[in-house]
Amino acid sequence: NGNIFVSDTFGNFIFRIDTKRNYQVSILSKGPLLENPNGLAYDPVFKRLVVVTWGTGRILLVDMNGKLSMLGIKPFKNLDGIDFDRKGNIIVSDFTDGKIYRIKNLSTVELIKENLLTPADISFDYKNNQILIPSFDGNLVFTHPLD
Repeated sequence: NGNIFVSDTFGNFIFRIDTKRNYQVSILSKGPLLENPNGLAYDPVFKRLVVVTWGTGRILLVDMNGKLSMLGIKPFKNLDGIDFDRKGNIIVSDFTDGKIYRIKNLSTVELIKENLLTPADISFDYKNNQILIPSFDGNLVFTHPLD
């Protein structure tokens, strides 16, 4: 809908930038309940943001009014990147643990890849059905196919 969302990890803010209104900036959500929001992905089906947190390793859901809820799965360590695969499953990168996970149906956690050096802000390549994974400390980017 012409919005850009930006997280301020250590300030505990999520901003909305409205490109249709001269790039007007507003606060979508703020406060300690955001738990250091880092990666953001927009879920067009439910019209909400799915947010991974740095400090607690939780996954939050933020509606377009800023209301928060939490995904009821075991926390990770320091989550950095997030995206959706072709089937709408959530893919996240755990920066500290060096792992990539897929979360199916918002509940089942599957380890996709481990022993990575600081996997950062991931992305999903829909055309080639693969995860694009940058390594923050490794100074490289690589791909990992999904089955």
